[in-house]
Amino acid sequence: MKKVILIISAILVLLSWINIEYAFVQSKILRIIISSIFLFFALRVGHIGKNAGVIPFVLLPLCDVFLLGWEKDFIKLAYYVTHIIFLLTLMFLTVRVLGRVKVTIFDIIVLGAFLGINSFILLYLGQFFSIDLQSDILEVTFYINGFLIIALVLIAFFFSIHKANTLTSYFFLGVLLLSLSELVIYAILFMDQKNWQNIDNLLYVISLFFLVRSFQEHVIFIEAESD
Repeated sequence: MKKVILIISAILVLLSWINIEYAFVQSKILRIIISSIFLFFALRVGHIGKNAGVIPFVLLPLCDVFLLGWEKDFIKLAYYVTHIIFLLTLMFLTVRVLGRVKVTIFDIIVLGAFLGINSFILLYLGQFFSIDLQSDILEVTFYINGFLIIALVLIAFFFSIHKANTLTSYFFLGVLLLSLSELVIYAILFMDQKNWQNIDNLLYVISLFFLVRSFQEHVIFIEAESD
């Protein structure tokens, strides 16, 4: 399965790269295809009824479908709400795996500084990204989504420091690249940077590859523990 995931991911990266030059598939459609393929891999690794780690991969294709109708406000709201649930689910699963880890004063200072700096950046960028939002509820969900992305990167970073292994390395890379992909998506949707669409797909493929591999490593770990 590891080799299959790697090969398919490489093919998707190649398709995304070719699509930058020839645009043979609409970027948003390609994004749905990408997330659906990785959902299939996640389902092969862990059954949804037995492993809650599949849930985030179920939610992502739904988020991508909502991007197709982005011009309508209720679709934007549906996207934000679904993506917020995705982020909260991923955060919950990460904290649950992380378990009880001793937090030092240094950790608090570093994580607090990271949160403060990135929150300031989010509020600054929000002036540009939220300009098309026509209602208060859309603006609120936009900022909630942004703060949760920052929090998820923080948790993944903390995770990788205190439980350094293949699982945490894959997870941190996946989360970091996914957050970059989200930043590019906002630039595309709110600043009309359509030439970035396929760059987003490249980041998306690589991020989901690492997230699926981290999920696979976690499932293997659980099975080894139960033997």
